[in-house]
Amino acid sequence: MAIRIKYRANNKEFGALMMSQQTQDLADQGANRGAQEARRLASSFGLPERYIASIDIAPGPTATIGGNPRRTARVEAKFPYIEFGSGRKRPRPQGGRSPAYRVLGRTASKIGNPPDRAEGPS
Repeated sequence: MAIRIKYRANNKEFGALMMSQQTQDLADQGANRGAQEARRLASSFGLPERYIASIDIAPGPTATIGGNPRRTARVEAKFPYIEFGSGRKRPRPQGGRSPAYRVLGRTASKIGNPPDRAEGPS
């Protein structure tokens, strides 16, 4: 005799969980880890203290994945020309490195990963 089970997703309760303060706290924790790593990396590059101090977290926009809303957080810096370059065309330095530091881009793998998985997905 076969037993049949019918699964019915409870999207209302799942949506409430994904929009709860508990979920926002988890997003903020991941963003905090990313901001700390970005500050450390910017400091190691010798970037101006104004830039390092401007790296902060903020609540992000509501994301929708599979029709379900999610809470988000983001890491931001106030001086985008340090992150992305000035937009002017100029020759690369003799070492061949790009003049843009891409601090936030380099720390993206740290955002959202708990400390025991700080290297990101394998």
